[in-house]
Amino acid sequence: MKKEMSPFFHFNARFDPQEVMRRHAVHQLNSRMGFITNFLGVVIDPKFFPTILDGRAGEIEEIPIPANWHADIAEWGAVLRAVELSDYTFTMVELGCGWGCWMNNSGVAARRAGRKVSLLGIEGDEGHMEFAKEALEANGFNSSEFTLYRGIAASDAGIALFPKQNRAGMSWGSEPRFGVSEDEYKSALASGDYDVLPMIPLSKVIDNYPKIDLLHIDIQGGEADLISACLSLLSEKVAYIVIGTHSRQIEGRLFDLLLQAGWWLEIERPAILSLTGHPVVTVDGVQGWRNPRLLPVKDIIEATGKLQVLSTLSEMKVNQQIDLDVSIENQSHYVWAGYGDRPVFLSYHWDDRNGNSVVFDGYRSPLTPSEILPGQTVSTTMKVSAPPKVGCYRLIATLVQEHVCWFENIGFHPERMEIEIC
Repeated sequence: MKKEMSPFFHFNARFDPQEVMRRHAVHQLNSRMGFITNFLGVVIDPKFFPTILDGRAGEIEEIPIPANWHADIAEWGAVLRAVELSDYTFTMVELGCGWGCWMNNSGVAARRAGRKVSLLGIEGDEGHMEFAKEALEANGFNSSEFTLYRGIAASDAGIALFPKQNRAGMSWGSEPRFGVSEDEYKSALASGDYDVLPMIPLSKVIDNYPKIDLLHIDIQGGEADLISACLSLLSEKVAYIVIGTHSRQIEGRLFDLLLQAGWWLEIERPAILSLTGHPVVTVDGVQGWRNPRLLPVKDIIEATGKLQVLSTLSEMKVNQQIDLDVSIENQSHYVWAGYGDRPVFLSYHWDDRNGNSVVFDGYRSPLTPSEILPGQTVSTTMKVSAPPKVGCYRLIATLVQEHVCWFENIGFHPERMEIEIC
């Protein structure tokens, strides 16, 4: 399959995940003997995935656009987005942590960005737990920066059966068994194929932390049940959730649960299916959710920057609607976000030749992309509708944060154009 045809480009996002990945990519990395080094500088022992990584020790991986052997644009972008939205500290929890994949990747990115990190993981497989400890130490985290729990992530305490494997790294999709009968329990133990593990309540893991900047969930089909049972706790304590989804039905249920609770879906790529027979998930989906209670869109009080019209325009017909090509430059310290309860839009005013307002609230055009970062310049289009009467008018093309202010009142330079309406 050609790179440009990859299904991993088929995501929906409020931000540009590829740009986020590029911002965190480390240049001029050095290889490390016995390890693969990824684009963030994270080192990975090939023994974690012997069927995929054998023979690749010493390699330095390129930025994984659209994907690499374990994650795609949507998941990389969502995790690094959570890092960027954190403050001076970064606390993350990985449920079903395996070798500590997202503990290591988000932790290394946060540490490089100057955050003090706290990394927590829950894993059922004994060998994978050892992998996680080895990986965290190999990536320079000391014992005060990470905590690993062996058990099964859950909403309430209890016990579960978890499959054993003969060699760690050969299977990464093991599912726990909950609520088994006494006979099933005895039979499973007698077989020697299962471990009896504690169910670890999420509240026990996160209660001692004022805020969790990132919760990554990959628990083999149990994600919606966990979200449902812990929703009030999540809304109170967790700023960003990245979820590996294991069916389209689960994805729909997560939409219902989190949207009704007021969370914002910032990025998603649906699970990829095979339709050779009954629909089967061949690649898990990804969802990234932002908690506006802990990560609200801020009122913009300073909007240094400018808008420039790139189209040639000197006249329009009465009531004519057109698309204008424009360039927007953000020279402020604020993110201009086109989402949330106070979104930023492109808009305009019409004044007559004497400077009197004819149309003050012009048509709102959404930002594309849906946020403009400090220092960023983007090109996009905006819709403009001409006044209803002939004459000479002045078009003022600008930005507005809904329910807050027009940008030209807080330092922004709009484009002013003399237009003949005929």
